[in-house]
Amino acid sequence: FAWFGAAGLVAYYFNIITPITILANLIVIPFISIVVVLGFGILFSGLFSLQLSALFAACLKVILNMMTGVIFLLAKIPYAYVHIKSITIGQVGIYYGVLLLIFWLLQRRKLFKYN
Repeated sequence: FAWFGAAGLVAYYFNIITPITILANLIVIPFISIVVVLGFGILFSGLFSLQLSALFAACLKVILNMMTGVIFLLAKIPYAYVHIKSITIGQVGIYYGVLLLIFWLLQRRKLFKYN
């Protein structure tokens, strides 16, 4: 859903559509969770031991390099992103209006609940 929400602005500002984002998020989100945990590890261990903090930082560097490598490889997949011609802000508004209409209709039919 985040991709749908950001797609209009990405298309408007960068003139691309990025369908690979759906697959990339499934792979990258676990990396982000590890990054957050290691970041907190650096933060709290730095209060007690610089060596322990350095160990967390080294692990964080490895995870960030792996994540960057995965993103780089995903971007190389054919049609990971597609260049489009410039769109107007009105077209972006129509896109978001249609999205809102779809979500409203789904919610009304009880196919999509916010609970």
